[in-house]
Order: sequence, then C-alpha cells, then structure tokens
Amino acid sequence: MTGKAAIYTRISKDREGQQQGVARQEQLAREVAKRKGLEVVAVFSDNDISASTRSTKARPGYSEMMQRARSGEFSAILAYSYSRLTRRPQEFNDLIELAEAKKVTIATVASGEFDLNLASGRAVARTVAAWDAAEAEQTSERIKAQKQQRAANGQWHGGAAPFGYTAQDKRLIPNTSEVKLVAEAVKRVLAGDSLHSVVTDWNSRGITTRFDKHWRQTNLR
Repeated sequence: MTGKAAIYTRISKDREGQQQGVARQEQLAREVAKRKGLEVVAVFSDNDISASTRSTKARPGYSEMMQRARSGEFSAILAYSYSRLTRRPQEFNDLIELAEAKKVTIATVASGEFDLNLASGRAVARTVAAWDAAEAEQTSERIKAQKQQRAANGQWHGGAAPFGYTAQDKRLIPNTSEVKLVAEAVKRVLAGDSLHSVVTDWNSRGITTRFDKHWRQTNLR
C-alpha cells in the first residue's frame, strides 16, 4: 500500500488534560503508516470527547477529516481502533460510503483492517460497529443506574460538592460556615420569606457564593 494517509485519534475521558492518550494513539498509527509505506499528511484529533450514540458533543476533528477525505486529500485513514473512529452505526455507514466512493482505505492498530469495498468486509465492519454501539450504551445505562442508586441512598456521586459540604477523599464533609447559611435560608423560607428576599439580604450583607459571586434565586433554590 502506498499513498497519503490521515491519522485520527480520540479519547473519551482525559481527566488530567495532558492529551497523553491521543499522543500514544498517534505514535502507534504512525508505526502502521511506516509499515504500509504511507505518507502521513494530516492528523485529526478529538480529545476528551465521546463518540457513543448517547453523546451530543460535536467532534470537529472527525468532521474535518471526513470532509477532507471526501475532497480526495488522502487515500487512507489510520486509527488505533474502529471504536476510536466512532461507536455510531450511522457514522460507520458514512465510512463505508467513503471507502466505496473515494476508494479510501481504513486501517487500525488494534482492530485490524477490513476491505470496505467488499461485501464481506462491510458485513464484519457493521457487526463491529453494532457491538461497539451496544457496549457504549450498556456502559451509559450502568453508570446511570449507579447514580440513581446512590441518589436514592442519599450518597454523593461525584462532581462539584454541593453547597454546605467540602469534598475530601471522595467523601462529603460538612462546611461549617456554609451549613449555617443553608440552615438560615431554610428557616426563613419555611417562615414565609421569599427566595428573592433572602438573596437580596445576603447580597446586601456581602455574603457571596462559593465562587465569590452574587447570589441569585436560581442558585439559592
């Protein structure tokens, strides 16, 4: 195989923001390109973005890659695996159409290579796409169920600590000063005060939110 190739990298979660996952994927894809005698002319990346059917976040790197592939800038797309490219069956169909219309070859580090110009290759690819989508959806369902169970048990399920608490070693510890404000607000509202009156009073007293902002009815509620 010879010609020009593009590399696509993606990772769903990059909690540290170091982009090490996508960097490793690019390195491995470049090794594939070298073995196949391909010249890498472009690298597209979507770091910290999911490609599951439940995700609504745009993937600008993927969109640009598909656009430039359709314009004929390269004849091969390299990725770490097919699930790094996408977990959406419809997008897999787009890749198949791209392969058929523009003779673009898709090769991966971990998932092998399917000839999308052959019926057998397309059948295998669609099967892989269906299972990738199912795996992502099952993970989403499992996480949702876990959060619902934790909420039902009154447990914290991560994220920013709610007002009145401080997160410490993945546990919620009461914040003394914030707890006093919560108690004050509860007593006043139960006594008939409006949220507006509490907010107006707190702002006039110089009481700010955790982020040193003025209080509003929405965040007090």
